[in-house]
Amino acid sequence: GAYVESINARGSAAVQEYLGRYVYGPATHAEYLALFGTTALAEADRRGKELVS
Repeated sequence: GAYVESINARGSAAVQEYLGRYVYGPATHAEYLALFGTTALAEADRRGKELVS
């Protein structure tokens, strides 16, 4: 995926960027979820429901 490609291309700088964006950056859970967009979240919700129905 994009994460691995970025690390292969840029090394530890890519890890720091990832951590800043997804781990340390968002102040709230809502801000974290907003990084993925409503389409991706709806798809994840749909797939999750398939697992339990």
